[in-house]
Amino acid sequence: MARFNGAEITWLGHSTFLVKTPQNKVLIFDPWIEQNPSSPPEAKHLTQIDIILVSHGHYDHVSDVEPLAKKFQPQVVTIIDLGWWLEKRGVANIVNMDIGGSVTLDGITISMTPAIHSSGFDLLTQSVYGGNPVGFIVELENGFKLYHAGDTCLFGDMQLIRDLYQPDVALLPIGDRLTMGPKGAALATKLLGVKQVIPMHFATFPIFTGTPAMLREELQKLQLNDVEVIDLVPGKPSV
Repeated sequence: MARFNGAEITWLGHSTFLVKTPQNKVLIFDPWIEQNPSSPPEAKHLTQIDIILVSHGHYDHVSDVEPLAKKFQPQVVTIIDLGWWLEKRGVANIVNMDIGGSVTLDGITISMTPAIHSSGFDLLTQSVYGGNPVGFIVELENGFKLYHAGDTCLFGDMQLIRDLYQPDVALLPIGDRLTMGPKGAALATKLLGVKQVIPMHFATFPIFTGTPAMLREELQKLQLNDVEVIDLVPGKPSV
């Protein structure tokens, strides 16, 4: 758990993050807990969730939306196509959005950004279209802004995300193969202008070869020596 201007950010493995806001609201990004090999035991005993944010429809980002939504009755923020599907599955309190839009929930402003990835998934009997993949800018009650990039490659419009939102911290995938790797994440950091980066979507499976150490090396190559790479351990305090 790391503190960011009164907020608490806890990594639960892969791309799942729990964020406790200064006003004690609890957000969870891309909940994948039960079948996630890197999820800590305490993630299975959550006591509060007020908002769920889902970046796209792949199983490793959406699998635990339904059980958590039914248990906690949170607001569920996602792109409209995936939101319609979740509604048909019985998930209540869907907040449908689309890229470029913003919504304010309980003093927290959520803006939906592009991501370049894929989003369909297979249910054995049918293939489901999950809408476009997205990222999120979340501005907390005190103005602190975090950017969860979702699953994405590097893209030039991250400069526009910087210009529009000025995020304070970026949660960036670094695993490579299915997302950008450390080299892409380093350049993304430069485009975004952030001074704090939390790596995600790495080490879950052997195919994800990117590491926080490799990200630091790539940042040094770009002379971004003032950027802090916050290497969180799932469920554990940052060092």
